[in-house]
Amino acid sequence: MRLFAAEWSRLFARRFTRVMFLVVVVLLGLIGAGIAASSHIPTASEQARARVEANRQREFLAQERARCENPSAAQPAQEPAPSPPPGLTCAEMFDPAQISDASFLPSTFVFGREAHDMVLIFGGLFAMLAFAVGASFVGAEWASGSMMNLLIWRPRRILVLLTKLGTLLFGLAVTGAVLATAWLGAAWLTGRYRGEVGTVTRGSLTSLGLDTARALGLALAMAAIGFALASLGRHTAMALGAAVAYMLVIEVGLNIVLHLTEVTKVERWFLSSYAIAWLEQKSEFTDFTRCRYADGPCEPLRWSIGMADSAVIFGVGTLALVALAVIVIRRRDVA
Repeated sequence: MRLFAAEWSRLFARRFTRVMFLVVVVLLGLIGAGIAASSHIPTASEQARARVEANRQREFLAQERARCENPSAAQPAQEPAPSPPPGLTCAEMFDPAQISDASFLPSTFVFGREAHDMVLIFGGLFAMLAFAVGASFVGAEWASGSMMNLLIWRPRRILVLLTKLGTLLFGLAVTGAVLATAWLGAAWLTGRYRGEVGTVTRGSLTSLGLDTARALGLALAMAAIGFALASLGRHTAMALGAAVAYMLVIEVGLNIVLHLTEVTKVERWFLSSYAIAWLEQKSEFTDFTRCRYADGPCEPLRWSIGMADSAVIFGVGTLALVALAVIVIRRRDVA
């Protein structure tokens, strides 16, 4: 307990931790202020104009659908009847139901409709904060020699390392829950006073809570990964450098190479795809790599990454790195 209390105090006493939390709060504040400033409650006249324009577009799509389904009925002076691309029908291509009045209204923030996107914004920012704080929490102590002093006080290496990790994850979980609640509360206020609250039910609130839990889960996984990398490299720069290298070499470089070589299901090789699938519950992709429309119709490959796939990738990867950090600290010299 004394070790946990000491680590808890050390976590929030560090300047880097406070600065990173301040940066995330400022970024969230700027994003929220931008959304509130751009949101506009439409007037009755604006709603009437939007309704007229939407009806005009629906009539146009209905006419185009009729021409597409019956091209022989076209008048000689008219342009050739449109034809849908492979895989689409005329009804799908020209569907009046796709047109809504809201498409012709000024931007209006609707909490019930956009709360999920707000959670995604928070999840992305907090995951980056968690990785940096996790790496710094142990990396700075290795670089400064504080880890050696700590192990003199508590010579059980594995216990010390896992206590530090547990304190880090618990601290981030608590602060993340507080920040997420404040962020969603601010979003609700934006909808209440600068837009619309929309439809909010018990089911939608439950779904929003699960979205937030997944965002916090991803952030905790990133914190553990950053912690393990910094412990293995004995420096914060090790974890941050590895993250930058991964983004440049894998997410950018390898992505370009795989697309140029026309590899199928390119997205399965990148952690970003699994992170999005985890936050969204499922990511669906359409792969046109093998299609050669000059040779005739082609049905593209449709596939998806599920939440379970993401849980396996991040779970196994995180546990493997933490286990490796435990093995290394047990065997090597800490001086």
